[in-house]
Amino acid sequence: MGHGSTSHQVSTPDDSPTAAAAAVRRYLADDDPRSAAALHERCTAAALEDQDRLVQYVVALDDVHDTPILDTPPLLDRVCEQVAARGPDHFLAYLTALRAAGRSALAIQALHAYGRLDEADLSGLAGRLRDAEDRLILLAAASLNRTPEDAARLAVSHQRPQDADDIITPTILHDVSQQRTVPDVARFLRALHALGAAHLIEDTVRLVAARESGRSNLDKALLHVALDANPHLRPHAEDLLRQTLAAAVAQTDRDLPDQQKDLLAAFAHLSPDGAVLEEWFAGRLQGKVNDAEARKQVAWLLRNSSGAGRSEFLAHLATTASPWNLALIYELLLAPDSREEPEEAVDLASSVAATLHEERISEFLERWPRERQPDVRTKRLLQLVLTPFGDQPLPARTVLGVADLLASGRSGPLAEGLRREAIALVEGRDADEVVELLRAIPAGRHRRKAANVVGEQLAAALLADNSDAAAGWFSECLAALAADDLTDASTAAWHRVADLAGEHPVVASTVAEVAVRMRHSGGGETAEQPAGRAHRALAADADKLLVRFLNQSQSVTPTAVVDVTTRLRLRAYPEPNRRQVIQDSVGRWVDRTRKERVIRALEAAGQDLEAGWLKPSVG
Repeated sequence: MGHGSTSHQVSTPDDSPTAAAAAVRRYLADDDPRSAAALHERCTAAALEDQDRLVQYVVALDDVHDTPILDTPPLLDRVCEQVAARGPDHFLAYLTALRAAGRSALAIQALHAYGRLDEADLSGLAGRLRDAEDRLILLAAASLNRTPEDAARLAVSHQRPQDADDIITPTILHDVSQQRTVPDVARFLRALHALGAAHLIEDTVRLVAARESGRSNLDKALLHVALDANPHLRPHAEDLLRQTLAAAVAQTDRDLPDQQKDLLAAFAHLSPDGAVLEEWFAGRLQGKVNDAEARKQVAWLLRNSSGAGRSEFLAHLATTASPWNLALIYELLLAPDSREEPEEAVDLASSVAATLHEERISEFLERWPRERQPDVRTKRLLQLVLTPFGDQPLPARTVLGVADLLASGRSGPLAEGLRREAIALVEGRDADEVVELLRAIPAGRHRRKAANVVGEQLAAALLADNSDAAAGWFSECLAALAADDLTDASTAAWHRVADLAGEHPVVASTVAEVAVRMRHSGGGETAEQPAGRAHRALAADADKLLVRFLNQSQSVTPTAVVDVTTRLRLRAYPEPNRRQVIQDSVGRWVDRTRKERVIRALEAAGQDLEAGWLKPSVG
């Protein structure tokens, strides 16, 4: 019912306390809080002089045996406020009467209500309470509900350093540190500083930082930022960060709720320009022998971060921490029972390589334990260093500079491994870099092997892309290799293209485009110069590429043949060479039926000339 309902008999303060309380409850049940409050005020005003009547009214109003009424607790708190206004002695008598009536729960609620009252005489009542537990309940409520400055005064005024049984001040510190908002905790600590209670600040910081505090890393980062902004509290901000990191490392991921994990993201959100963690570790990881605990903490941060701030932290770490520490952190990140590197290890190695600092990269690799250098993980580490930018590999100049530094020390095998792995990463490099890397391999058996690897990788990259742009890059690489007399690699590349393309006829036009560009690569050369001879040889290899591809009669379709001849026509490939290619490949197919299908396909495409070149072979 609405306000002003008269559906039941109106009670008055002269009624029995039980009847008056029942009337108030009915008003509340009928959603008429205004009438309930008015009657409540009249009843309590009349009962304040009669403690027994007041207690009877409060017990009936609370009536735990009846249907629960949502809004009775605020009215009970109002009674506490009215009794408190009459002084601590009256309130103590009220508590005593409640307990005598067997309503200890109401007595505790009354103590909480008293503690929340800003104007109540807190010290007066605390001094009159005989039981330490009651004082604790009262002061804990006050510390959570009064201003942080009042809470600090309570903590300082009730401390008894020499009393081993003192629990009031520790409880206040515990409740404030774990239950009040972070801005309130910061105000509390500032007030403690103003009151000269540095030891209580230390105790509170320790409680916040503890892993069992229930505080999220966002809370801890927020408090650190607030403390760090105050020069007087900055040392305590450092203590908070130190203890937070130590507590984080001490617990397992299984025990760690998600909100506790990403400390990097928390600081990135609250202090995006502050570089708090970056500066913290910069001073602890610069020497050859440094803080082992800091290394563990960095490993923990990387394992438990995925959001904002992670890439910036890695970039800063890669340029400030010593290579020795970086290598040790990398090893900490590796899962001992897995052959796959976890994401955080990959990111660390890539960040070191992304600095392009040859000395730093070489020292990072040198610190990798020598007894593990021949294994699979060493090979994988080298690959990570060579690919810090995803699809774009480490520049050849940087690779060779690092390799030279490794070789000049005691890491010759590692240098060889780096050059060898770099050779297998040609995609994304320009032609000059491919030549530079292959030229760095000593001539002989090792270079021949490397040339085959280069050829395979060039072919694989071309066939994966299957575009004119890829054909242009591939042809440029072949021309550069030929010009530098590295024909083993260029030959291996076009052989591989011809052989693999037969399995994928859709790339037929790309093969033809490569042949066109190979032929054009020798257009401006002269026979007198070695480079000219190499290029002319490459141009001659264009015909061989086409013949080798088209010779695969079981896999090359008539459509693929037409794709080749069409591209050669459009790109003005010399007619004599076109005729020779067709006759030396398709013209020699053993399967007459397949050959006739090609002829019909050429005629359908309007290429009677090419069809005529084949007809004698089926006549």
